[in-house]
Amino acid sequence: MTLEVASVPELVGPNYLAWKRKMIDVLKSKNLWRIVNGEHNKPVDAKYVAIWEEKCDQARGLIGQMVADSLQVGIEAENSLVEVWKTLSSLFDKSDDVSSHYLEKKIFELDPTKFDRVEFYLAEVKTLNEKLNNCGKYYKKTDTALIILVEQKLPSCFYMFIQTSNKALELP
Repeated sequence: MTLEVASVPELVGPNYLAWKRKMIDVLKSKNLWRIVNGEHNKPVDAKYVAIWEEKCDQARGLIGQMVADSLQVGIEAENSLVEVWKTLSSLFDKSDDVSSHYLEKKIFELDPTKFDRVEFYLAEVKTLNEKLNNCGKYYKKTDTALIILVEQKLPSCFYMFIQTSNKALELP
Protein backbone atom coordinates (compact mmCIF):
# COMPACT_ATOMS: atom_id res chain seq x y z
CA MET A 1 0.00 0.00 0.00
CA THR A 2 1.36 3.39 -0.90
CA LEU A 3 0.26 6.51 0.89
CA GLU A 4 -0.85 9.47 -1.16
CA VAL A 5 0.79 12.86 -0.96
CA ALA A 6 -2.67 14.30 -0.24
CA SER A 7 -2.33 12.85 3.27
CA VAL A 8 0.64 15.15 3.92
CA PRO A 9 -0.14 18.69 5.09
CA GLU A 10 1.70 21.47 3.29
CA LEU A 11 4.76 22.51 5.28
CA VAL A 12 4.32 26.08 6.47
CA GLY A 13 6.87 26.05 9.29
CA PRO A 14 5.15 25.58 12.64
CA ASN A 15 3.64 22.27 11.50
CA TYR A 16 7.05 20.77 10.70
CA LEU A 17 6.92 17.82 13.11
CA ALA A 18 3.51 16.64 11.84
CA TRP A 19 4.60 17.26 8.24
CA LYS A 20 7.84 15.35 8.77
CA ARG A 21 6.10 12.26 10.19
CA LYS A 22 3.62 12.14 7.31
CA MET A 23 6.26 12.89 4.67
CA ILE A 24 8.51 10.11 5.95
CA ASP A 25 5.58 7.68 5.80
CA VAL A 26 4.83 8.65 2.19
CA LEU A 27 8.49 8.44 1.19
CA LYS A 28 8.80 5.02 2.83
CA SER A 29 5.66 3.76 1.11
CA LYS A 30 7.22 4.72 -2.23
CA ASN A 31 10.62 3.21 -1.34
CA LEU A 32 12.28 6.63 -1.43
CA TRP A 33 13.08 7.30 2.22
CA ARG A 34 16.50 5.63 2.20
CA ILE A 35 17.61 7.89 -0.62
CA VAL A 36 16.35 10.99 1.19
CA ASN A 37 18.03 10.12 4.48
CA GLY A 38 21.31 9.21 2.77
CA GLU A 39 21.30 5.45 3.39
CA HIS A 40 21.27 4.72 -0.35
CA ASN A 41 23.91 6.68 -2.17
CA LYS A 42 24.35 7.04 -5.90
CA PRO A 43 25.28 3.61 -7.27
CA VAL A 44 28.68 3.00 -8.77
CA ASP A 45 27.29 0.68 -11.44
CA ALA A 46 26.24 2.84 -14.42
CA LYS A 47 23.21 0.68 -15.24
CA TYR A 48 21.59 1.67 -11.91
CA VAL A 49 22.43 5.39 -11.95
CA ALA A 50 19.45 6.39 -14.13
CA ILE A 51 17.02 4.53 -11.85
CA TRP A 52 18.55 6.12 -8.76
CA GLU A 53 18.37 9.60 -10.34
CA GLU A 54 14.69 9.04 -11.25
CA LYS A 55 13.98 8.09 -7.65
CA CYS A 56 15.80 11.21 -6.45
CA ASP A 57 13.70 13.34 -8.80
CA GLN A 58 10.53 11.64 -7.62
CA ALA A 59 11.40 12.18 -3.94
CA ARG A 60 12.45 15.79 -4.56
CA GLY A 61 9.19 16.39 -6.40
CA LEU A 62 7.12 14.93 -3.58
CA ILE A 63 8.91 17.01 -0.98
CA GLY A 64 8.73 20.15 -3.10
CA GLN A 65 4.99 19.74 -3.67
CA MET A 66 4.37 19.71 0.05
CA VAL A 67 6.48 22.73 1.00
CA ALA A 68 4.79 26.14 0.93
CA ASP A 69 5.92 28.46 -1.87
CA SER A 70 7.22 30.93 0.69
CA LEU A 71 9.62 28.28 2.02
CA GLN A 72 10.86 27.03 -1.35
CA VAL A 73 13.59 29.70 -1.35
CA GLY A 74 15.27 27.90 1.55
CA ILE A 75 15.64 24.64 -0.37
CA GLU A 76 15.71 25.48 -4.06
CA ALA A 77 19.46 26.04 -4.10
CA GLU A 78 20.18 22.61 -2.62
CA ASN A 79 21.43 20.13 -5.20
CA SER A 80 21.43 17.08 -2.98
CA LEU A 81 18.21 15.50 -1.79
CA VAL A 82 19.89 14.72 1.52
CA GLU A 83 20.80 18.41 1.87
CA VAL A 84 17.21 19.45 1.13
CA TRP A 85 16.02 17.27 4.01
CA LYS A 86 18.78 18.51 6.32
CA THR A 87 18.01 22.12 5.45
CA LEU A 88 14.33 21.70 6.29
CA SER A 89 15.28 19.96 9.50
CA SER A 90 17.73 22.68 10.49
CA LEU A 91 15.13 25.37 9.81
CA PHE A 92 12.16 23.83 11.61
CA ASP A 93 13.09 20.82 13.76
CA LYS A 94 13.31 22.33 17.21
CA SER A 95 14.53 20.38 20.20
CA ASP A 96 11.93 18.50 22.13
CA ASP A 97 12.82 18.90 25.81
CA VAL A 98 10.47 16.15 26.98
CA SER A 99 11.89 13.63 24.50
CA SER A 100 15.47 14.60 25.24
CA HIS A 101 14.91 14.30 28.99
CA TYR A 102 13.31 10.88 28.49
CA LEU A 103 16.20 9.66 26.31
CA GLU A 104 18.84 10.97 28.69
CA LYS A 105 17.06 9.20 31.56
CA LYS A 106 16.95 5.96 29.54
CA ILE A 107 20.71 6.15 28.94
CA PHE A 108 21.34 6.50 32.69
CA GLU A 109 18.93 3.66 33.53
CA LEU A 110 20.31 1.15 31.02
CA ASP A 111 21.56 -1.97 32.75
CA PRO A 112 24.07 -4.08 30.82
CA THR A 113 23.06 -7.19 32.77
CA LYS A 114 19.63 -7.02 31.10
CA PHE A 115 21.18 -7.64 27.67
CA ASP A 116 22.24 -11.00 26.27
CA ARG A 117 25.54 -9.59 25.05
CA VAL A 118 27.55 -6.50 25.87
CA GLU A 119 27.48 -5.54 22.17
CA PHE A 120 23.68 -5.21 22.40
CA TYR A 121 24.03 -2.96 25.44
CA LEU A 122 26.61 -0.76 23.72
CA ALA A 123 24.46 -0.61 20.58
CA GLU A 124 21.48 0.54 22.66
CA VAL A 125 23.57 3.25 24.34
CA LYS A 126 24.72 4.41 20.92
CA THR A 127 21.17 4.37 19.51
CA LEU A 128 19.76 6.34 22.44
CA ASN A 129 22.61 8.85 22.25
CA GLU A 130 22.01 9.33 18.51
CA LYS A 131 18.29 9.86 19.17
CA LEU A 132 19.19 12.37 21.85
CA ASN A 133 21.43 14.20 19.38
CA ASN A 134 18.62 14.14 16.81
CA CYS A 135 16.33 15.87 19.32
CA GLY A 136 18.65 18.82 19.08
CA LYS A 137 20.15 18.08 22.47
CA TYR A 138 23.62 16.84 22.96
CA TYR A 139 24.66 14.77 25.91
CA LYS A 140 24.93 17.35 28.67
CA LYS A 141 28.45 16.42 29.52
CA THR A 142 30.87 15.05 26.95
CA ASP A 143 31.48 11.89 25.01
CA THR A 144 34.05 11.08 27.67
CA ALA A 145 31.38 11.31 30.37
CA LEU A 146 29.18 8.93 28.38
CA ILE A 147 32.07 6.47 28.00
CA ILE A 148 32.78 6.61 31.74
CA LEU A 149 29.07 6.08 32.51
CA VAL A 150 29.03 3.00 30.27
CA GLU A 151 32.25 1.66 31.77
CA GLN A 152 30.98 2.05 35.32
CA LYS A 153 28.00 -0.14 34.54
CA LEU A 154 29.94 -2.95 32.91
CA PRO A 155 30.55 -6.07 35.01
CA SER A 156 34.01 -6.59 36.52
CA CYS A 157 34.89 -9.17 33.85
CA PHE A 158 35.36 -6.18 31.52
CA TYR A 159 38.09 -4.64 33.67
CA MET A 160 40.84 -5.32 31.09
CA PHE A 161 38.67 -3.95 28.27
CA ILE A 162 38.01 -0.79 30.28
CA GLN A 163 41.69 -0.31 31.13
CA THR A 164 42.72 -0.80 27.50
CA SER A 165 40.08 1.57 26.16
CA ASN A 166 40.94 4.20 28.76
CA LYS A 167 44.61 4.07 27.79
CA ALA A 168 43.73 4.28 24.10
CA LEU A 169 41.42 7.23 24.73
CA GLU A 170 43.70 8.76 27.37
CA LEU A 171 40.94 8.71 30.01
CA PRO A 172 41.56 8.72 33.76
